[in-house]
Amino acid sequence: MKTQVVLTILLLAIAVFSTGCGFFNQPGMTAQEVNREHLRILRVNNQQMMRDIDRVLGLDRPSMLSEMQLP
Repeated sequence: MKTQVVLTILLLAIAVFSTGCGFFNQPGMTAQEVNREHLRILRVNNQQMMRDIDRVLGLDRPSMLSEMQLP
């Protein structure tokens, strides 16, 4: 039984990686396109993180303090 499970997992892994659906192989994209996509994702994630931090700290909207000088 145990050997049958191991054999099934092994055959499934071979099928996935041989068809181009594996983790390391991205069909239809060159290495430069993959790098560009990764950089874009990192840039967008960084922008979203900074927006979230600004919202938590209250820096995303104008202050409620008056601009007028009080005597």
